[in-house]
Amino acid sequence: MNTDENNKIGIVIPIFNVEYYLECCIKSVINQTFSNYELLLINDGSNDKSFEIAKYYVSKYTNIKLINKDNKGVSHTRNIGIEYYLNNKILYQNTIIENNMCKTNITYKNEPMVLYSSVNTNKYPENINYIIFLDSDDFWEKNILERCIKNINNNDLVWYDYNVDYTEFKPEINYQTIFQFYNINKTITLTKNEIVELLIQTKNILFWFGWHGMIKLELFKDTNLRFIEGIIHEDHYFGLVLFSKINSVVILYEKLYNYRVRINSVCNHSKTPKLQNILPKKLLKIIDYFDNDINEIYNYYKTYSYCVTYKKLKEYFNKHNYILKNRYLPSYYNIAINLFNHNNDPLIGYNCFDFNDIKIKLNNINKLLNNKEQIINNNKLNYSNLEKKYENEIIKNNVLQEENNYLNININSLNKTIQQKNAEILFIKKYGTVRNKIKSHLAYMVGKTLIKNSNNIFDLALMPIKLLVIYLTYIQIKKINKNNNLPISKYPNAYKIEKIKNTFTYNIGLYYINLTKKYTFVGALFLFPFLINKFKKSHYGTN
Repeated sequence: MNTDENNKIGIVIPIFNVEYYLECCIKSVINQTFSNYELLLINDGSNDKSFEIAKYYVSKYTNIKLINKDNKGVSHTRNIGIEYYLNNKILYQNTIIENNMCKTNITYKNEPMVLYSSVNTNKYPENINYIIFLDSDDFWEKNILERCIKNINNNDLVWYDYNVDYTEFKPEINYQTIFQFYNINKTITLTKNEIVELLIQTKNILFWFGWHGMIKLELFKDTNLRFIEGIIHEDHYFGLVLFSKINSVVILYEKLYNYRVRINSVCNHSKTPKLQNILPKKLLKIIDYFDNDINEIYNYYKTYSYCVTYKKLKEYFNKHNYILKNRYLPSYYNIAINLFNHNNDPLIGYNCFDFNDIKIKLNNINKLLNNKEQIINNNKLNYSNLEKKYENEIIKNNVLQEENNYLNININSLNKTIQQKNAEILFIKKYGTVRNKIKSHLAYMVGKTLIKNSNNIFDLALMPIKLLVIYLTYIQIKKINKNNNLPISKYPNAYKIEKIKNTFTYNIGLYYINLTKKYTFVGALFLFPFLINKFKKSHYGTN
C-alpha cells in the first residue's frame, strides 16, 4: 500500500439522507491502495440512519472524523470541509469523551456544530496538501487516490473521468461524461493558455467541476474561492472560477469515479407529510407557493440556482476581465432568464438581474417586432426563385401572400402576449396575487389556526388567545387593504379561488365563524370539538 508521507489528501463527503448508499461510499475510501489521507464526513442534518452509520466508522478508524450540523445544503457542507482542512474559520470549544469517541463543540460562522473523532487522533487536521470531494451516494475505484498522487507532480489539480452507474435507474438516453462533452480522449498536461483554448473551442455551452478531481489545497488559501451556498448546480461557478485561477492541470483519461444514477426520491413521493424528510429546509419554506408540486418546486429552484450562478459569474468576470466571459456568460444568461416563465418567485431570483439584463431581453423582442418589414422583404427575395419554377403569376402571388399573412399573425400574437404579460405584472404589483388575496380571508386564517393548534392540550388551551390575535390581524389587514376592493373575479387565475375555497382549511374556518354567530365566541370554541364530526359528515360524507 502506498503511503507517500510527503503528500496527504483531505477527503470531504457531504451526507444527507443516504443510509442505503453511505457504507458503500465510505468503504470505497477505506479500501484505497493509497493510505495517507484523512476522511471528513459531514452530516448535513440527515433524518434517516446516515448519522449513526457515520459515527460507527469514526469509532473504528482513527483517520475518519465527522461533523454534525443543521441542514444547509451541499455547498455549505463542502465549504466547511475546505475551512476545516485550511484550519480556518472553525472555532474549537470544549471536548468530552463519549462512547469511545471525542466529542468537540465547534462553531463555523457562529453556527454550533459537533466534531466527532477517535480518542487516539488529533481533532485538528494535520499537513493536508490536497483536497478532494466525494458525494455520499457515489463511490470510487480503489486506486483513485494513488493515480492522482502519482500524476499531479507540480500541477494545481488532477481532472479525471468517471463511470455512470445505471444499476438503480436507466434513463432513456445514456448520460455523457464531461470528458465526452469536451472531446477529451487522452491523458495530457495543459498550461493556463491551453486550458483556455480547450474551454473556448468546445461546443458545450456550460462547464462544471466539483467531485471531478483532486485540487491543491494552496489554491484555497490565497483566494476566496468557495461553493455558492443555497443553490444546486453549485459546481458551475466553482469550476469556472477554479479553472481561471490554476496555472496547469493534469487531465487523467481514466474512469476513477463512479457516479450513481438513482431515481430522484423527491419526484417519486406524492404530496404527503414525508415532504420534510425529502426536501432540504430551504425548499420546505416555499412549497405553499407551488401547491406542494415537487416537480414545479425543483424546476423553479433549478432556474433560481442558475440566476444566482449567472449573477456571481458576471460579477467575477467583470472584476477580473476573464477571457472566457463572452464564451460562457451568455449561456448562463439564456438559462437564468427563464425565471420569468415561472408564476412565482418566492426566493426573489429577479434580484440577480440588473437593468441591462432585462433590457437585452426586451431588445431582442423589439428587434423581432421592428423587423417585420425586413422579414417580409427577405421572404419575398427567397420566393423570387419561384418565378423560374412557376410561370403562373397567380400561384406565386398566393404563396407570397400566405407567407406574409403567417408572419403578420405570429407578430400580432407576440404583441398580444407581451401586452398581456405586462398587464399581469402591473396588476400583481398593485393588487397582489389571487392566492394571497384568499389567504387573507378570515375563514382561511381561522381554519389554519384551528388545524395547527389542535394537536395537544397545551395548544388547545392557548386557542382563544391565538384566535383573538388572528381576528385582530384580520382587522388590521382590512384597514391596510381598504382601498383594494377589487372583486376576486377580476384577478388573473381567478379560477384558483374555488380550489382554495374547497380546501378543508377554508371550510373548517368558515364553519367556526358561523358557530360564533350562533353561539358567541366562547360558546363556539366550547362546542367546536363536539361538532367537528358533524361538519366532516355534512361536508365530506365522513366521520
